[in-house]
Amino acid sequence: MRCTGNRTVGSNPTLSATGHSKVVPIQRSPEMHSITVEAGPSDVAALLDHIGIKTAVPVIGHSFGGLVAYHMAARMPERVSRMVIVDIGTSLDEEGEFTRASAGVFPLREKLEERIGARLSPYLQNSIHRVEDGWCLNFEIEEFLLSVAALNGNHEQTWASSHCPALVIKGADSPLSDRKDLKAMALEHPDTSFMEIAGGHSVHIDAPDAFAAAVEEFLDQETCPS
Repeated sequence: MRCTGNRTVGSNPTLSATGHSKVVPIQRSPEMHSITVEAGPSDVAALLDHIGIKTAVPVIGHSFGGLVAYHMAARMPERVSRMVIVDIGTSLDEEGEFTRASAGVFPLREKLEERIGARLSPYLQNSIHRVEDGWCLNFEIEEFLLSVAALNGNHEQTWASSHCPALVIKGADSPLSDRKDLKAMALEHPDTSFMEIAGGHSVHIDAPDAFAAAVEEFLDQETCPS
């Protein structure tokens, strides 16, 4: 099971080719229900039930999906055998209001990228969409802001309440995570290791081979008892 982050979804064919089946849930929209970290695990569990998977499975979570992954491991330990947490910590205070300036249609792709800014533009390349009058983001800004608000807060207690083996991965060049915090997550959690891979926040896109190798090695280890 792979839970993805806010609008930074990218394919990882190398991981798909390792022999592990992959299920990627789609993040709910505000028209369906409110976007919350608490709702995420329930959504994932409902999807697993729908496709007939009742046993514990490994969960890979990137960014917002990482929060969903360890919240699910804490609340539903019988559903998660292992988890991979990618470039997300436990204490978050992100400001998303600046994204309002990126709403609308821009005559040139470069102008939209400039408005998004150098910090986030590399992670939103797959979300930039060509339309008749120019270029725009292919998601609603208000929806993004709802997910950012849901992500903020202190999640240390939830992380400490999860007990299955875990791998914490940091993108070495990511400006959106703190190396010290992610290392501390691994040190404080049982059966958990920390790894840094060359790449940015979407390290699974920036370094697919290295990411897939790390995840493959971790998934091939013995799972924790249920």
